[in-house]
Amino acid sequence: MKNLLIYISPDHKFLPEYEKLVRIQIDNSLALGWKKEDLMLVQNFPFEYNGVKAIEVGDENVCPFYMYSGKINTFVDMWKQGLVEKDTTYWYHDYDAFQNEVITEEELELDKDVGMTDYGRKNNWNGGSTFFKYGCLDIFERMQKHIYRHKNPEPIEDHIEAYMKYSDEVAIKHLTDIDHNNINERIKRMNIKYNFNLRYIGAMYEQAEKEIKVLHFHRDRKYSNHTTGLDIALGRNELGRPLLHNRIINLFKKHGYA
Repeated sequence: MKNLLIYISPDHKFLPEYEKLVRIQIDNSLALGWKKEDLMLVQNFPFEYNGVKAIEVGDENVCPFYMYSGKINTFVDMWKQGLVEKDTTYWYHDYDAFQNEVITEEELELDKDVGMTDYGRKNNWNGGSTFFKYGCLDIFERMQKHIYRHKNPEPIEDHIEAYMKYSDEVAIKHLTDIDHNNINERIKRMNIKYNFNLRYIGAMYEQAEKEIKVLHFHRDRKYSNHTTGLDIALGRNELGRPLLHNRIINLFKKHGYA
């Protein structure tokens, strides 16, 4: 299995927060037993940290109207560049989706082309932690086509507006809602333990199989009772328990992210 991170920047650099997150992700993955050669950091500028060197792709993957849709362009480009191998499972995850516990390919039982979670509190697909195989290229191509169907000539300043028009999650929801070419038969709905979010945490925790494998949260975002994501992850929540592994907490401190 390959552990995939994607970062496509029109400025050819990380935003300051991501400069820390990429190092946390690499350190955490190595601590969990991932081999360096199985960590794929795909981006459009050079970078190297702790023996992991970025795989560089071209600027054609930049999405001019919604930066975060550059990952869909990159998914498609990875096939063109020969970066996706047959008989291999890939785990893509956002930089703020932190692997809490070991994940094995066997436990996934991924007998379909794609494995995704929903949000728990609603059945919309959550693209922040996605498992996929070689045969799913056409699904990403259809998502890309949907995103670019009504492309904006300039970046949209309002993040919510841009998300609702051009995000991968909106694209895959559209395709599965209409069941385009029987796409639903090719996607496995994974348990939210592989992409655990912090809203309505009590109900979410009941739905999640234990152990929680991936904790996905924005550090400074205000969730319930105006509590930040980091505070909730550290235990200031209705469960009265921390959700984030001490290993990751220590990496937060090491890289000045706590």
